[in-house]
Amino acid sequence: MPRVQNIKKQFARFMDLPSEAVMNTAEVRVVGHMEVTITNHRGLVEYTTTVVRVNSPQGTIVVSGKGLFIEYLSHDELKLGGKIAGIDLQ
Repeated sequence: MPRVQNIKKQFARFMDLPSEAVMNTAEVRVVGHMEVTITNHRGLVEYTTTVVRVNSPQGTIVVSGKGLFIEYLSHDELKLGGKIAGIDLQ
């Protein structure tokens, strides 16, 4: 299986594609302590103002903080705002 992953990485590099799209992995981008964007997610599991749980190909991404809110949600991207205290992969 690692050989297949290596071929996918090389293909993504050659085609100038984002590796998370080809490798079926989530990408988490954090801007300061006020914004988190998760690309290639698999849907919301839980949403409160203190905890957001999101399914991903690698497991559940847990964002904790205060005053959390969803800025936007699409079929493959989620942007959260609020005071981000932590991010964990379970």
